[in-house]
Amino acid sequence: MATISQIQNQLKELSGGEFQKLADVYLKKKSSKELQILLSRKRAKIELLK
Repeated sequence: MATISQIQNQLKELSGGEFQKLADVYLKKKSSKELQILLSRKRAKIELLK
């Protein structure tokens, strides 16, 4: 199992483009569910206002 310092070192070795791709994939997976929840709440509020 990798230690935190090993992960930090590997992240530092990534080029800007590689790091951007990694961050994009991470955020897409993390925020996809949260975004769906927020959008459904927003839609519900809009329906209440009609």
